Amino acid sequence: MIKIVLLGAGNLGHHFQKLFHEAENVDLVQWYNRDLSAIRVC
Repeated sequence: MIKIVLLGAGNLGHHFQKLFHEAENVDLVQWYNRDLSAIRVC
C-alpha cells in the first residue's frame, strides 16, 4: 500500500486526486490546500 499526501488543489491536484481515489493500492492520507473551498472530492 502506497500512502500519499497531495499538496495543492489546482488542475493537476484534481486529476491526481481522481487517479488516487480510483487506485486500489494507493491510500490518499491527506489533501492540503490553503483555501479549503478549492478542494472538491469527486
